[in-house]
Order: sequence, then structure tokens, then C-alpha cells
Amino acid sequence: MRSKEASLLDARNALAEAQRSGKVTVTLGTKGGRLRVVPITTTRQMEALRDAAAAQSQRRSLMPTEANWKTWRAGGLRKIRETMQQYTGGGLHDLRAAYACDRYKALTGHDAPVIVGRVLDRAADLAARQQIARELGHGRIDVVSSYIGGRS
Repeated sequence: MRSKEASLLDARNALAEAQRSGKVTVTLGTKGGRLRVVPITTTRQMEALRDAAAAQSQRRSLMPTEANWKTWRAGGLRKIRETMQQYTGGGLHDLRAAYACDRYKALTGHDAPVIVGRVLDRAADLAARQQIARELGHGRIDVVSSYIGGRS
């Protein structure tokens, strides 16, 4: 999920939806206001939803009630980004790339081209890119290349 989507997510409802249907419907903070569905395919995703629901407590989302998007982005979210940079050398957006690479492997049975240096199965690659593009909220598969590597 994008930072804004995760910040605005009602994690308690998302957890209940994931337990019920194996997916989470993202509606707030999406680009262009487009609804999208994220499949819950790993135990790590369920653990993250449980942790987020606990952290949310009785608030409407993970973002503090007294904050708006602008103040949250400049304050608490900025601190989270700085902490991640300090301890991992990367940022929150790198988590999207890691997700995309994990999904690519799950969908194709092969590591992503950014890891192995090339596409091993072009038909499976195209289908995986289309699926990952939908899951990440991108309308085009070429955007997915920045996460998993090119098709050449």
C-alpha cells in the first residue's frame, strides 16, 4: 500500500475483511480515487493487519485523530520514514518494491527480473505484471518495471 492509503486505512475493518474474504479493499488515499483490491496471500500480511488494528485502537484509522493528511505527512509519517532510512537504508516505497518482487515469484515461480537479470518465462511474466499492476493500483504494467525490472 502507499503511505497515504496505509495511513487512512481502517485496519480493524481491513482485518475483518481479510479474515472473511482473503482480501482488503482499499478506498481512501488511492490515486485518482480508484478502488482496488489487495489479496492477502501470506501470514505476514495478516500479522501486519493484526498489528495495525491493535495500533489503531479506537481511532478511525492509523493516522491520529487530531491530524490531517498534511500535518501527519510532515510529522509522524516523516519520523517513520527517517527511522526506516536510518535502520534499513531504504524508504517506505522500497516496501512496495519488495512486495512486487515477492508477488512476482509467487505468481511465476521465478525471481523477479531485477534479481535474476532477465525474464525467464515471457507469458507468465506478462500475466504477473498485469496482476501486480492491479494490486499496486497502477493502470499500466510499464510502471511495475520500476519495481521488478524490465521485460528485455
